[in-house]
Amino acid sequence: MIYDETFKPASRTPPAGGFASPPNEANIRVQIIQHEQMRRGLVVAGQIEPGRYQIVFDHAPDERVLTTLAAMSPFVPPHHEAIFGRGFAHFFNGDFIEAAHLLVPQLENSLRYVLNAADVDTTRLKSDLTQSSATLSTLLDPSGEWR
Repeated sequence: MIYDETFKPASRTPPAGGFASPPNEANIRVQIIQHEQMRRGLVVAGQIEPGRYQIVFDHAPDERVLTTLAAMSPFVPPHHEAIFGRGFAHFFNGDFIEAAHLLVPQLENSLRYVLNAADVDTTRLKSDLTQSSATLSTLLDPSGEWR
């Protein structure tokens, strides 16, 4: 039996004993997902966390310093420095849920800000000939149909 992250049965493993029948695609997908989750956990534990610890150990950044750094970033729109500073302070203190709560909603606005600074139009013309801002999924669309 293969279980998902909530410990509910997600798939049954085939019985052991030979290669007579083809592999079950659902089982393979579940196993790929489980292995990818482990790989991501190892990447975070092995690369991101040591860097975060080293920055905290060497510099002990506080919210005031991080807000100042955010103000110098071309990714941070004006008047959003405090949100970024607070979000990064939570990140460096290990409070990832609060950091994500503050920083993830800023992503779309920051991306739009950077694109506008590069003279990229981030609006869409609707069928009724009104304009609206392109959504994050539209901005990240690799086909570029929104341009």
